[in-house]
Amino acid sequence: MLHGCVLAMLLGIAATIGAGLAPSAASAAVGSVTVSSPPNVGRIQSGAPDVFIGLTASGYVEEEFFLTGVATKYGKSGTWTSDGLWTVTPTGQEPYTTRVIVRRPAKARDFNGTVLVEWFNVTRGYDAESTFAQTWPLIEREGYAYVGVSAQKVGIDALPVVGNAIRYAAVHSGSPMSTPSTRSPMSSTAS
Repeated sequence: MLHGCVLAMLLGIAATIGAGLAPSAASAAVGSVTVSSPPNVGRIQSGAPDVFIGLTASGYVEEEFFLTGVATKYGKSGTWTSDGLWTVTPTGQEPYTTRVIVRRPAKARDFNGTVLVEWFNVTRGYDAESTFAQTWPLIEREGYAYVGVSAQKVGIDALPVVGNAIRYAAVHSGSPMSTPSTRSPMSSTAS
């Protein structure tokens, strides 16, 4: 659901990293996506908090941004066969608000020009930074920027449950089944 929107936002973040600037704390429109900072309450819900890996001590910053937009839903059109060449048609639109975690060199001169993007794993019912957890020493040593994306319903819906409920109150996957009163990371299925 978020592919095109996330790509537009990532290109904007990559451009600001390359220019040695942090994305603005104020809201900024990127394509049809609005990028904003979360409420300044609690800490970033992350599987790799700075206290464990020492990002700031090695010259990195960690930031979190919310992405808000409207995604187009698609439905099956015609007969779907096993060749995977299927036709879909737009069936409606859904608003969403998700988040990304950006980890980048604090100084532009230390950035190698490459942004690595991870789609968070939700196998356990919440966002897990599987790739970052295994590669962060290389990322820091070589000067990469990293963007972790909450892109699946299970992870998005779990943020207010496993993270700070106030910080993540606005985050939702756009599904009519995903309201603050009904969402639970254990009752959802990965999408």
